[in-house]
Amino acid sequence: MKRTIAAVVLLISLCAQAPARTSGGAKDPETVVGTYHVRPGSEAQMEKLMREDHWTLRKRLHLVFDAPHVLVSGTESGGKPYLREILTWRDHDTPDNAPPGVEAFWKRMDDSVEKRDGKPSIEIEDVALLVPAGR
Repeated sequence: MKRTIAAVVLLISLCAQAPARTSGGAKDPETVVGTYHVRPGSEAQMEKLMREDHWTLRKRLHLVFDAPHVLVSGTESGGKPYLREILTWRDHDTPDNAPPGVEAFWKRMDDSVEKRDGKPSIEIEDVALLVPAGR
């Protein structure tokens, strides 16, 4: 419970620096939640990839905003691990037109994730950033 509260507090504090919520046009920021169904035994490798390599690459290429950015881990039914990431792309077009280096990275991630319960190995959902108020 304390970990959940700490994660929520961290998310709220990071969102305070986030870009304003927009109408969702092609050039407007896009906030997403990504769920990565991590292959058991690949947790440490996937966490390093996500925490260091993937985030650093996207930041270096100016594809994402600094905030919000949250990376959390957990377990699904049956004790299988997952990572969940919240981030905001600079615009809606960016992930669909990612540079070759980012696409190559996504292919590297395939070794560490798996399809699960009829779901793809990586699930991405567009979300509306509600906190702080007015966004």
